[in-house]
Amino acid sequence: MLRAIPPAGTYIGFGEILSSLFSSNQSIGEFKQKLCDYFRVKDCFLISSGRAALTLILNALKKLREGNEVIIPAYTCFSVPSAVARAGLKIRLCDISLDTLNLEQKKILPLINKNTLAVLPVHHFGISHDISGIIDICGEQKVFIIEDVAQGMGAKFRDRHLGTLGDVSFFSLGRGKNITTLNGGIILSRDEEISALLKEELSHMQEKRGFEYFFKMLFYKIFLNPNLYWIPEKIPSLEIGESRFYPDFDISSLSSYQANLGCLLFQRLEEINQRRIENAHYLTSALMGVSGISFLPELPDAYSIYLRLPILFREPLNRESIYKVLKEKNLGASKMYPNSLDKIGKIEPYLALGHSDLSNSHLVERTLLTLPTHQLLRKADLNKIIEAIT
Repeated sequence: MLRAIPPAGTYIGFGEILSSLFSSNQSIGEFKQKLCDYFRVKDCFLISSGRAALTLILNALKKLREGNEVIIPAYTCFSVPSAVARAGLKIRLCDISLDTLNLEQKKILPLINKNTLAVLPVHHFGISHDISGIIDICGEQKVFIIEDVAQGMGAKFRDRHLGTLGDVSFFSLGRGKNITTLNGGIILSRDEEISALLKEELSHMQEKRGFEYFFKMLFYKIFLNPNLYWIPEKIPSLEIGESRFYPDFDISSLSSYQANLGCLLFQRLEEINQRRIENAHYLTSALMGVSGISFLPELPDAYSIYLRLPILFREPLNRESIYKVLKEKNLGASKMYPNSLDKIGKIEPYLALGHSDLSNSHLVERTLLTLPTHQLLRKADLNKIIEAIT
């Protein structure tokens, strides 16, 4: 039997999928309350996707301050620039740090100008680090800070959850995220003005039909199984692992079915994340001494949840050869985003004028490899990954 490890995913029980059918109008309110209590914020909003969430945030912010540029990492998910473009704003690219894969702090200030509306740090792979310096810069320059925690639900820094550090934040409930409703996004707001504008936006928004997600979740549940994952992986229309710059996406409310399922999975968030942490530490311990690779430094005050485990290779050719071996063995390795954002063919009309040094982003696109950490991995799978790399 062909065993193929998904690069990312969340185990969901048939009982959770079935019981979520019995949702009600209270499901959305219940999920929102759980999230507000957990993150200790006043306001929470449920949207159709993470990129839809970011677009709504930007639509709200541009009503509060002048400015039409958003500073984002030059190496990140293509959904981020898609959302900025959808909001009718300009994208200004900032290089990333090789220690965090987030914005390079010292390169942010030279990019801020009179047109800057917001800065968007991204917590890639749920890896926690100190963004207080970025927050200080944004405060001094009077620009908004939006935390992208699409991959980091449950991660903390100094006992504060990522997503509660900036003015506003968003999470993703996409199919490869910490918990999933296949599509979905969450906005957390600590600012009353931002919350009021978001409520106004959502009051006119149509809710998706939830019943179709029942069948999609069954498909997800069945074919996420490593013994069957090779089937959807070979269906091009599913676009598994694809990165696309696509500003013309749907924006709607989360369905009651998805909210009900989100509630059930949210109860297991700590358990789900703990398994990822254990698997990441197992891989890291075994691979730490391997020549030619490095891991992101782990700070004492950080609680990272490792949606995936990133490795940086010293030589791009070495990354390619290891990836080829892992791919042939169906061990769930991924090179993540195919290139830095400045190399997307259709993005140029949306970029702010002027260029900056993006050398770290260009290096990472050629040297980054991520390893799976999710619950469906067996110890034997982890050992095969270690063997392939060593």
